[in-house]
Amino acid sequence: MHKVLTFSLENQLRRNVDVVLGLDEVGVGAIAGPITAAAVALREQPFPWYAELNDSKRLSVSKRRHLFALLEQHAVVIGVGWALPVEVDRIGVMPATVMAFVRAVVRATNQLGSVVTGAVVDGAHLRRHLLPTVGLNSLFVNHADELSLSVAAASIIAKVSRDYVMGLYAHRHHGYGFERNVGYGVPMHLGALRRFGVTAIHRRSTEPVRRLL
Repeated sequence: MHKVLTFSLENQLRRNVDVVLGLDEVGVGAIAGPITAAAVALREQPFPWYAELNDSKRLSVSKRRHLFALLEQHAVVIGVGWALPVEVDRIGVMPATVMAFVRAVVRATNQLGSVVTGAVVDGAHLRRHLLPTVGLNSLFVNHADELSLSVAAASIIAKVSRDYVMGLYAHRHHGYGFERNVGYGVPMHLGALRRFGVTAIHRRSTEPVRRLL
């Protein structure tokens, strides 16, 4: 039984904003595929399934997909942002991560229109990079996806969205196991890289890939 997450972080911001976004990302440490960020605002009324929300890494594939469908149906807003492998190679991992977050926030706020937003962001290190985008009414907290309902929701949206795309890439690039390793440098993936070579979705700036060019 996991710890039940709450709106305690979001509630610290609500008096100053209309909508609080939870922000999280996935794919930063991969050697293939995009970095994916999500911005999600939840309705404050306590749906029973909120008790099931958690950091996506702590949930099974079936549970993530189940919650993804519920979030799509009931969230106030969802924005997903992507940084492509070629962008990671061109500007670096951290700037590309920030780019994905900015794109997610812009997509969410464009849907919301003229409302004042704040954010709870997973990662204290992101404060100086994202503060101009999310505004002063925001919190940057390490492991926020284990504390905040909104950030946990964002982690699920980002993870399921990216996993789906990596599954599509698996059909295009056979033998790399993208449907299982989702682009991370596990032994099976590294072995396939040596056998079949570098694909268009590999990050050429990462050490395991760069060595094979």
